[in-house]
Amino acid sequence: MLIETALAPAETVADRAGRWLAAQAQGTTSPPEPDLVRALLATKRLVPIVDHLSELAPAPCRRGW
Repeated sequence: MLIETALAPAETVADRAGRWLAAQAQGTTSPPEPDLVRALLATKRLVPIVDHLSELAPAPCRRGW
């Protein structure tokens, strides 16, 4: 999963990943469950790649994905 833009103030990597997964699974009726997305991230089954990291504004550290 490629992240090319900064996250919105209340957005998490899991939020962005869930939307990305939903876009990849065309034809499904509902987005993936947030717990599933967090589990995929935690077990490294889904790995976010941050492009232009040095150009993104620093964000406050938040717990969780």
